[in-house]
Amino acid sequence: MRAYLGTSRCGGRSRRDPGAVRETTVAYEHHIEYDGSGYPNVRYARTLHRATQCFQVCDVYDALRTRRPFRDPWPDERIMSHLHAESGRSLYPDAVEAFTWMLVG
Repeated sequence: MRAYLGTSRCGGRSRRDPGAVRETTVAYEHHIEYDGSGYPNVRYARTLHRATQCFQVCDVYDALRTRRPFRDPWPDERIMSHLHAESGRSLYPDAVEAFTWMLVG
């Protein structure tokens, strides 16, 4: 449901605006995993937009670095280990590699 709400909120901008198309795509796709699982449930195999692939890694990193009522934030080493473990499962390997390169060099 959140994917659809995000898509509808972004959809008010002009369809000719490439940024609006990208934002709408990311809002819709960002919980579809590399292996095709997740939501919304897609009925055909697809490669997610490159912006979505990058956003997914950033979203996981941010979620794990942020204090939550039910847990403390994870240290960077644990997060990076988790990202690499999910590479090729829920996250796109190229996006994880690019994110790692951006942080570590």
